[in-house]
Amino acid sequence: MNSGSFDGGLLNLTNWVGNAVMPILAALILAMGIYKYSRGYHIDPYIGGTMAALSVSGLLRLAEVFASQGSGTSQYWSAILSLAGRLSLAHDMSGVFSK
Repeated sequence: MNSGSFDGGLLNLTNWVGNAVMPILAALILAMGIYKYSRGYHIDPYIGGTMAALSVSGLLRLAEVFASQGSGTSQYWSAILSLAGRLSLAHDMSGVFSK
């Protein structure tokens, strides 16, 4: 990918939205929920909005990883290995929090 290509622009866009816009939006939604909760309203929609914004951020980060890896069968193999590594790390850390 060269710097002026469509792929590079798409990678930069997903990087910017996934790393900057969605986490800030999630924090603003949560702050609004806390404010509304202090006024006696329900916080449930704001918690859902915060989780949705963070989920979109995570999915965009996943798309960024896929875009930066290139294409072909090695991309899928790398994704499976990365997922297995993250799941095993999460499984290893689950014992830390349950004790």
